[in-house]
Amino acid sequence: MVVGLLRGPLYATAILLLAAGVSKLGTITAVGNRDNLLTAMAPRLKPYRSIVFGGLGILEVGVAVIALVIRPKWISAGAVVVLGVAFVAFLTVARKRHVVGSCACLGRGTTAGYSSAAGIVRGAMVVFSGCMGVVSDGLRGKASPLAVGLTGCAYGMGLLVVSPEFGAWLGRCKRPFVFAMYDALAEVRRTAQFRLIRDTVDFAVHPSDQWTSDCTAYFSFPCASDDGRVVVFSNGPSAIQARIVDMPPELLPALG
Repeated sequence: MVVGLLRGPLYATAILLLAAGVSKLGTITAVGNRDNLLTAMAPRLKPYRSIVFGGLGILEVGVAVIALVIRPKWISAGAVVVLGVAFVAFLTVARKRHVVGSCACLGRGTTAGYSSAAGIVRGAMVVFSGCMGVVSDGLRGKASPLAVGLTGCAYGMGLLVVSPEFGAWLGRCKRPFVFAMYDALAEVRRTAQFRLIRDTVDFAVHPSDQWTSDCTAYFSFPCASDDGRVVVFSNGPSAIQARIVDMPPELLPALG
């Protein structure tokens, strides 16, 4: 019974890794040619984006298959631990460097805010499930299918609620169910693009208007020159962008 309770999370993690790896291999042509978080951190890998993306998919599928079929379990569970530790370390470094790059595991175009926190928590859960698999290998007894099923389903649901991919599938703007609250304006202010425009164009400190369309938040900052120009920042699922717009005088009062 105890062995089954400990191995359930390992099998749930293996199924998640298998689905993630197959998804990467299935979209390698469309996604592999775009910049991602890994190539953003290591620009030298840009010419090999498809190879790197496909390699990550193969790695995840391989670790998942090993975790599901290989015995003794300490070997397969150990592979899951190593992969989870690497994932957590990668996201932690990316968050500290404020790296910008698309990544399905983050669900947004930056590592700031809720997205990286959700990814790190999910990585920690992967590590924990592997550790439980290692511990179970040292215990006597067989894994009860009922115990494996119960803990596996519960742990699998826990992994899903911190997964931006699952939130995107349900139309939640690529937001996980937890760590989904974030400050879109603060995220804009942290970008190098905001600081660069702020140094070259004198505009108001606080936005005069803000609105949301679909999954993108917009912020309008009037220029100090009072010539009808406004700087509009958009914070969407793919990237944070900026544009300087000339506003007709009759519309300016509506922005105040």
